[in-house]
Amino acid sequence: MFAVNISFSASPVSQNNPQTSQARQQSDSRKPVNTALPLVTQPARTTHIFPGRGLRRHAHELKRASSCPGQRVRAHSSQDSIVSTDNDVANQTPEDPTQSAAAKPTETQSSTSKPADTQSTASVFEDVVQSRYSSKRFDSTKPLPEGVLQRCLATASRAPTGFNLQPYVAIVVTDQERKAKLSKAMLGPNIQRVKDAPATVIFAADNASCRLIPKTVKMLKEAGAPPAYLKVLPFYIGIFSGGFGFLSRIPFLRSLFNFIGFIARKIAFLFATYIMAVPAVSSTETWSIKQSMIPASVFMLACTSHGLATCPMEGFDARRLRSAINLPHRYSPAVAFAVGYPAGDEQRGKSPRFPPEDLFFDNQFGVPLTGVPVM
Repeated sequence: MFAVNISFSASPVSQNNPQTSQARQQSDSRKPVNTALPLVTQPARTTHIFPGRGLRRHAHELKRASSCPGQRVRAHSSQDSIVSTDNDVANQTPEDPTQSAAAKPTETQSSTSKPADTQSTASVFEDVVQSRYSSKRFDSTKPLPEGVLQRCLATASRAPTGFNLQPYVAIVVTDQERKAKLSKAMLGPNIQRVKDAPATVIFAADNASCRLIPKTVKMLKEAGAPPAYLKVLPFYIGIFSGGFGFLSRIPFLRSLFNFIGFIARKIAFLFATYIMAVPAVSSTETWSIKQSMIPASVFMLACTSHGLATCPMEGFDARRLRSAINLPHRYSPAVAFAVGYPAGDEQRGKSPRFPPEDLFFDNQFGVPLTGVPVM
């Protein structure tokens, strides 16, 4: 809608001349009067949508655009960057009053519809998951774009971990000499993948996760966590992770006490489970690797969203891998990823999956969950 601001200015002569005033009133009465409210313009909001910058950022831009009143996001191609502002609406030419207004509600609904944005975000995520595959061969002549790997790692850092302890590290290997040493720790075809891929990223689990408790408590305290939660947090971390703080600095004592603690918790929880609910008992290494695989999976999908090919690898000699990247014994290698671009002659196929009824159950084991589509 547009509005015309009508202002009346009279000179002193016209105000004191009744004939002139009467003539002006008769002239104004024959003109159509616009009764629309004046348009109140806000400072221009600019929304940039850059395709190919990652799933999270794309979804954030869609959500922000839909939440800004008066802001419109037009459909765009994958090569274009669209800019739409409130001033675009204010500068439009007057609409034909005889034009049908049936399309107006549709336009408003499409620009502010939350379900539509949610569906679009889900579709983008499904496309990323569907397009991911394990590349068998990499192009050794094509380097990674600058900064892309760093963004993928930053995305992986947002993955959840137990108690937000983040008991993992990731080592990025790009140096040719280091890659040659790392390839000697790999098994089978993984040797050549490490040599050809521009980068190899190793996620390692922290077996002395209790040493992260002071750092985690400080971080959560600064973030505003309740004091009561911070008080019991070290106890729960010790129960779930099976770590022992100061003893974890000595490798032999760490292994010994972790083993003794594992047996003691196993026996104690075996009887306690008949009285109350207790957590599952697992070794320190098992718990840490479980936590590490969550950000590792997010990293793999982030690489796919940036157009990179990956190959997750667990076929390696842990001792030789530690030596190749100077990894302390405190950490256990969980998984390695070869990251790069696929070789030009590689055949890409969609790997098969078990039928949904073999994997997903309704309320209890053995009752297939219906309605799960095959992808």
